[in-house]
Amino acid sequence: MNGNLSELEKEHLDKYGYLYNPNELLSDKLKRYNFISAQKDVKEKNAPYVYSVATARKSFGNNISVYKLSNELLDKIKETTIDKMPDETPELYKRPFIIEAHDPSAVLFGDINSILGFYQDYEGMKKTETTSKPRFNFLFHSNKEKEYNWELSVQTINEYIISSSKSNRFFYLGCNLFYLRPFENKDYWDFTKVDYDRNIMVKTNYCDSCPYKGDCEYSSMRDKKLPYHLCLTGVWDNLLSFITVFNYLLIAANTPLKEKRTVAHSNYTINKKGKVIEKTEEWITRYIYVDDTKKIYPKNPDSSELNKGGLTLKDVQVRSHLKRVAFGAGHSEREWRIIESYEKKVWAKDGDTKIIVGLKK
Repeated sequence: MNGNLSELEKEHLDKYGYLYNPNELLSDKLKRYNFISAQKDVKEKNAPYVYSVATARKSFGNNISVYKLSNELLDKIKETTIDKMPDETPELYKRPFIIEAHDPSAVLFGDINSILGFYQDYEGMKKTETTSKPRFNFLFHSNKEKEYNWELSVQTINEYIISSSKSNRFFYLGCNLFYLRPFENKDYWDFTKVDYDRNIMVKTNYCDSCPYKGDCEYSSMRDKKLPYHLCLTGVWDNLLSFITVFNYLLIAANTPLKEKRTVAHSNYTINKKGKVIEKTEEWITRYIYVDDTKKIYPKNPDSSELNKGGLTLKDVQVRSHLKRVAFGAGHSEREWRIIESYEKKVWAKDGDTKIIVGLKK
């Protein structure tokens, strides 16, 4: 149990003890937390931890969807890039979701093992503004079994944000759980430098080799005496790129993914105007795998006509990537397709940038 909880949080332990387990995945927490309880808790005075979890749970209503990803799919996401992001909101961001690994002890990337995305109006925002600003928020959970190694650093960041009236788009809630609100003036596809090996909190010496070092906007939040720092832009990029690539792998016309779905139901009762009403919650778990038999590789063209004179044959590995391609009558429609990783045969002349290409699986 976290020893640094506030007095208000400690008051909630008897009622919400199961929500505070630092080693439990978000899906497991919410399975025991029904919609009516969450709806009530959002209206009451609660500590940030309970309020955030209650708001997230409320956003699902009585139907909760969880994606469980296989290890092969996790590798697939990390090795896949997107050719060009369109100016659109990916489908996955249009409804609440939870993303976790099949293996409860595995991580999605870095030290993050559970991501929950949900809608929430920002505090202080007028209703007329909610239609033009993103309201999708994230809770994400670290797999750290012990928090003491970075907890002092992250609590210091929380205090800095509160005392300096900085934007509350990031907050450490306790028990390995973090909250992140979208960056102002950035959309869900605005991510740049991806580093899936990066943890939420990084050791101080990591900053020397960090790709954000030159334009880090959070350097003022750091106490150099502390052993760990937060790279919020790095966390944002990793979250958004991971979710977005997964989104397009799900919907690509030639996706190599397959799914096994399970549905569980649980009942609870409410008292409405003196009448007891039974409600049913539906819990959908979608186990997603990579099916190698579905993979489509670039065809190997006839290379017999290639002019090999003066050229050196080289092998180049092309990363798996997602591409939006034209199809249909007059090529007027667009769809996403996955181009699997392949080895490219390159005929190149030393010192010459012009190449002739042949492909092979």
